Amino acid sequence: MKTIKNILGIMNGTSLDGIDLVLCKKTGNKNISYMSHAGIKFPPLLRKKLLSATQNTLTSGEASLLNHELGRYYAESIKKIVKRKKWKVDLVGLHGQTIFHKSGKASLQIGEASYLAQTLNCRVVSDFRQADIAAGGRGAPIAGIFHQKVVDTNRAVALHNIGGISNLTFIKNKRVEASFDTGPGNLLMDSFCQKYLGISFDENGGLAKKGLIRVDLLLKLLRHPYLQQKPPKSCGREEFGPNFLKRFDGIIKKMKKQDVLATLTEFTALTVADAYKKNKILPEVIYFCGGGAKNKFLLSRISYYLPEIQVTTTQDLGWDPQHIEGAAFAYLALLGINRVPGNIPKCSGAKRPVVLGKIT
Repeated sequence: MKTIKNILGIMNGTSLDGIDLVLCKKTGNKNISYMSHAGIKFPPLLRKKLLSATQNTLTSGEASLLNHELGRYYAESIKKIVKRKKWKVDLVGLHGQTIFHKSGKASLQIGEASYLAQTLNCRVVSDFRQADIAAGGRGAPIAGIFHQKVVDTNRAVALHNIGGISNLTFIKNKRVEASFDTGPGNLLMDSFCQKYLGISFDENGGLAKKGLIRVDLLLKLLRHPYLQQKPPKSCGREEFGPNFLKRFDGIIKKMKKQDVLATLTEFTALTVADAYKKNKILPEVIYFCGGGAKNKFLLSRISYYLPEIQVTTTQDLGWDPQHIEGAAFAYLALLGINRVPGNIPKCSGAKRPVVLGKIT
């Protein structure tokens, strides 16, 4: 069995904006440190197919073919990066692309791991969510066990990821006390930008900052039933994807573009803040990570609703906000290969701790 020194974490999230690669070094038996990073954009045709898959429009045969196409794309593109950067990879943690997630019932990530295992000549741990669901859990979020490694303090703090979907991990005395999806992250804002403006996202919230909030639309968005549920809970594109936004097309088409973005940004900010308030989670500081951590206007709106809490990013912890989630799957791969449980039952709702991931 190959000695494990370097672990590659591969993450592509709900927003379908591309693939994050985070190379980590094993430090001790159960810890990792950051080494290097790379990003890959999806080719337009592949992204289009993946988007169709998330909208439940593919046949089972088409989904099966896409699973292998994505697996080959991982292998071919990552092989080039590994060669160019002279990376040595002993183990891979592959999240895959989520094309369906129904909390506690089923979760499907595609991107056949066998291609990477053969191309990089190492073991790949993938399909992390299924064991938690089988144990009665929601299957998401599952990065909390790594988040507590990143935040090594006895203080009451939160590590909050804003990807396509937003999720928090509350840590007190170096223990995870809560971890759940709060609702939309960048997904609604990005979907609007891509559909109506022909841009990938609203950089730094620059357009949203110029707009005015439409309270009537905001109140309609806030009626989403997911926001009334108590944790443990998880969500995805099924709850807060383009289909949800499409319900409000009649209002949106009559609005100024910057006003729509201002309202969608406020919606995300409010749902993040409410998750802390409604559940009486009171950290001293929230460290944000993910793509949303770069949206200064969004963070300012969250801070407005949580004036007693310091709002910053994981940069203050020595971790680039964009590297956290990829590194989390490198860490989960390390736990998985050593058959160490990776879920936190009181957070996911699982009946017991279980080992996450399947080894290829």
